[in-house]
Amino acid sequence: MFITSQGFKKLINEAYKKGCLHIANDGEGITISGEYWEIWIMHGWIPKKELAAIIELTGAMPAKGEAFEASKDGNQYEANFNDRKTTMEAALNCEYEIEITPLVLRYQTGQQAVHNNREIRELLCEIAQIEYEVDHTHEEWMRIAGKNYL
Repeated sequence: MFITSQGFKKLINEAYKKGCLHIANDGEGITISGEYWEIWIMHGWIPKKELAAIIELTGAMPAKGEAFEASKDGNQYEANFNDRKTTMEAALNCEYEIEITPLVLRYQTGQQAVHNNREIRELLCEIAQIEYEVDHTHEEWMRIAGKNYL
């Protein structure tokens, strides 16, 4: 599993409430993204609990070649989402790997960029630490991260 069900639900609920939950189907997998995060999951690998959580919020999953932004006001389908197809490529080019999820930050510059926004950076570090410590010790986390985010 890429991320705990609780962590996943927290991310998608936050994005949905802000009106920036993006769901896309590139034919090979599903891209799910929020304001500052993005996950690509190959078809057939989405756990049932996470799939149910998405459908509970959005009411549907996009068909092959479709994408939409979901919010309380409904789903807004997009005509073109080719920029989303590079998510997995970007994840594979990350400099340091912690096997949690192929996570790619959408904002590279500006206030929402993780290197410019302490709140977002620390939230991501907290999620990473929680996930890392599922299979590793706290001491191992401290050795590689050097800071406790919990």
